[in-house]
Amino acid sequence: MSQPGRWTKAISFLLPYAVVLLYAVAWLWPIGFGGRMPVGGDVTQFSLGLMGYLSESIRQFRIPFWNDIWGYGFPGLAESQMGVFYPPHFLLYGVLGTESAYTWSLVIHTLWGALGSFWAARVFGLGRGGATIASICWTGCGFFVIHLPHQWGYTTGSWLPWVIGASRLVVTGARPIRASVLLAGALAMQVLPGHFQLGFISQVSCVVVMVSGLLGRFREGRPWACRGLLAGSAFVYAAASAAIQLGPTADLAAVASSMRDWEYLAGFAATPFHLVNYIAPWLFRVSPLWRLPVWDTFHTSPEESLGHVGLVGLLLAAAALVRVRSDHRVVVPAILLVVTLYLGFGPYAPGSRLLFGLPGFSFFRAPARWSVGSAFALSILAGIGYEHLESMKRPRRFILGFTFCCGMIVLAYLAIVEGAFLATERGAPPGLARLYSRGFAAMPWSGDPSFDARMSEARRPFNDFRATAALAREGIARPTPDQLTLSRGIHEVLWKETRPTWIILALVSVVGLSARRPRVLRLLLVFVASAELLWLVRTQRPVDLGPIARLSDQSPVLEGLRASRGFGRVVDRSRNLPMLVGAAPVSGYRTLDLPIAVDLTLAAGESLANPDGEPAAAARAAGVGFRVLDPFEMAMIERRREPLGAWSIPRVVVDRAMAVWLFGEAWVEANLPASERFAVTTPRGPATTAWVLPGDDRLGTSDRAPVAEILRLMQSAQPLTATRERPEIVRVAVPAGLTGWVVVTQLAHPGWSAVWESPRGDLSATIEPVLGGFTGVPKREPEASVLRLEYRERTFIPSAIVSAIAWSAWLGLLVATRDRRAVGSDTAAATGT
Repeated sequence: MSQPGRWTKAISFLLPYAVVLLYAVAWLWPIGFGGRMPVGGDVTQFSLGLMGYLSESIRQFRIPFWNDIWGYGFPGLAESQMGVFYPPHFLLYGVLGTESAYTWSLVIHTLWGALGSFWAARVFGLGRGGATIASICWTGCGFFVIHLPHQWGYTTGSWLPWVIGASRLVVTGARPIRASVLLAGALAMQVLPGHFQLGFISQVSCVVVMVSGLLGRFREGRPWACRGLLAGSAFVYAAASAAIQLGPTADLAAVASSMRDWEYLAGFAATPFHLVNYIAPWLFRVSPLWRLPVWDTFHTSPEESLGHVGLVGLLLAAAALVRVRSDHRVVVPAILLVVTLYLGFGPYAPGSRLLFGLPGFSFFRAPARWSVGSAFALSILAGIGYEHLESMKRPRRFILGFTFCCGMIVLAYLAIVEGAFLATERGAPPGLARLYSRGFAAMPWSGDPSFDARMSEARRPFNDFRATAALAREGIARPTPDQLTLSRGIHEVLWKETRPTWIILALVSVVGLSARRPRVLRLLLVFVASAELLWLVRTQRPVDLGPIARLSDQSPVLEGLRASRGFGRVVDRSRNLPMLVGAAPVSGYRTLDLPIAVDLTLAAGESLANPDGEPAAAARAAGVGFRVLDPFEMAMIERRREPLGAWSIPRVVVDRAMAVWLFGEAWVEANLPASERFAVTTPRGPATTAWVLPGDDRLGTSDRAPVAEILRLMQSAQPLTATRERPEIVRVAVPAGLTGWVVVTQLAHPGWSAVWESPRGDLSATIEPVLGGFTGVPKREPEASVLRLEYRERTFIPSAIVSAIAWSAWLGLLVATRDRRAVGSDTAAATGT
C-alpha cells in the first residue's frame, strides 16, 4: 500500500522540473533538437571564428596565449572571449566540431539556467508552482531573446540564478559555511567563460541580496556578522579561483583603459522611454524605420534593450508587490528590482557620471544588460504573486485593473508618437513642438540632432541595408520610397507592433473573468505566460537558423580560404569568420580592443573602384593576400568594366551560405541570383608580414597614423621572410647589408620580447610601436641576423598558481562540509518547509 504513495511523491517532486525543462526545450526549438543552429550576426561574424581557434588549440594541446590570426594578432587568452579554462568549453570544443559545440553549449546552458532559476526560486521561499512560473518567466525573458546570437549571454547568464540563490543561502540557510563554498564555486564558474560584465552584474546582485538579508537579521537581533564574513570570503575565493583568467585579462584591460571614456560607457542603456517594452515588447521593434528616431536618438539599440518577462509575469509581480507589507519574501527581490532598473538606465539615472568612475562600473558599456538582474527579480516576484492569487480576495478585479492600466500606458505611448509627428506639421501648435524640443535638450548627450532634425529624418526614406533586410523578412522584396518612410505608414506600423499586446491583454482579461477557481486561474495564466514568451522568441529572434554542419562545407568561399591559409591575410565583411578555417581577417572583431593601424585597415578595405589608389598599396602594407568581394562590390566592379590594376582578375564564386550569414536569408532570397555572387581577388605581388624600412624615420604609437605617411614609408621598404614556430614565436631573417627598422605587422603588445640571433651571439632588442601600432625593432648592424620575437603572458604563471591553490582549498572545503544527513536542509530552512 505504501508503494503508490511513494510513486506519487516522486512524481510530484519531479513534475515541476520536467515542466521547466520541457518549456526550455520548447523555447529553444528547433535549435539543437531540430538539427538547426543560429547563423548570421555575431554568431558568424564574432563567435564561431573565435571558438574555432579555441577548438584547434585544444586539439593541439596548447593554451592560446596569442591568437596570431585575430586581426594583426591579439592576446587570445587575455581577451577572455574564448573561455579557455571554462570546463564545459574544454569538453564541448575538444570533443565536438565547432558548430556542434556552439549549438549544444547554447542548449545545455539554457537548460542549466532554467533549472537554476527554479532552484533559486525555491531558496527564496517559493513553492513548486511559484518556482515553475518564476523559471518560465526568467528563461524566456527579453534579455535571452535579443542575446540569442551571443554565446556570453547564455553561458554566463545561466549561472546568475545559481549565484544569487547561493548568496541567499549564505544569509538564510541552515549551513552557511557550505553555502559560501558553493557560492565561491558558482561565482568562479561564471567568470571563467569570459565577458565579465554579467559576472559583475551577478556579483552586485549578490551584494544587494546579502546586504538586504543581513539587515533583516540585524533588525531581528539574529547573528549576522559571521554570515557577512562568510559572504566576503566567498568573493575572495572566487576571485582567486578565477585568477587564471582574471590576471591576464586585467593586464590587457589596463593597457586598453584609454578606450573607455564616458561616451563609450554610457552607450546602449535601457532608457526610461523604452520601459514600455516590459508591456509591449513588439513596439518600436518590428519596423526597422524606428532606428533613427527612437533608438539612435537615445544612443541605444533594439539589439541591446528588451526588458520583458511576459505580461503575465508582470501581472503576477504586481500582485506580489501589493502584498509587500504582509510577505517578507517580497522585500529582497523588490530591492534588487529597483537597484538593477536604476543601474540599467545608465546616463539617464542621477549620479551616473560618478557611478561610471567607480571600479567595475567603469569597465563595461551597455547598461541595458542590467535587465538580466531586473528580469530575475521580476521572475521571483511573479512566483510570489502566483502563490498570492489563491488568497487574493478579488483576483478578477485585480487582473482587469492591471490589463486596463497596461492598455492605457500603451495608448499613452501611441499618443506621444502621434504628437511628435503632429508637432512638426504645418500649422501645429507651437507649444507642442517646444515641449518635445525641451525633452530632447534634457537628454545627457551633446551634439546630437535636434527634435526637428530627427522628425525630418522620419519623413524621408531610410535608405539603409538594415531597413531593406528587415522589410525583406516581411515579404517586401524591393521596397518603394514610401515603404522606407516612417511617416507614410506610421498608423499601420503602430497597429502591427501593438496588435500582439492587445491580443495578450484581451486573453488575460478573458482568463481573469472566466476562471472562477483560483487553481484553474493559475494554470491558465501559466499557459498564457508560456505561450506569450514562446511567441516572442519566434517573432523577435535576431538571427536566422541553418543546419548544424561545418560552415566550411557549406561555403565555397570559406573552403577556398582554408586551402589558401598561410598565404596572407584576408579582407572581407565577415570579420572573425575566416578564423574558423585558419585565415587571418585584418578587421578582427574584439570587445576589449587595442586599436592598431585603424586608418590603414580601413584603406585596405576600401572599394576597388580605384584599384591603382590606396586599396592596393594599403593591402600590401597590411599583409593582405586575399580579398573577398561581396555582391554589392561585385555589382559595382562589373558596372565599371575595367581591369582592377594592381589586383588579379576576380574568381567568381556562388556562395548562398555566406550570403545568408552576412545579409539574411530573406534578403538573399529576394535578390537572387546577384545576392549569392562573391569573388576572390589577390594583389599582384607576394603578401608578407615583415619589412625592413631603411633610415631612422618612423611613426609613433598612435593608431590613427596617417595612411599617406605609412604608404610613403612603405614605398622604400623591403620584404622579409617571417616564419612562426608557433603563434607565440616569430622569426624574421634579415639579410646582410640592411639597416633601419624591422617592422612586423602585428600588434606591438608589451608581452612581446625581441632577441637578435647572429654568429656573434644573442643580443636583446627593444620593441617600439611604429606605423600606427605595429611591432618595430631597430637594426643598427649590417650583418645578417635573425630577429626572434616571443610572446609571454606576463601574469599567467602567478595567476595559475593562485588558482591552483584556491581550487585545491575549495575542493577540500567542499568535502569537509559535506553532510549526507543535511542534504536539502539549506533549501528547507530557506523556504520554511
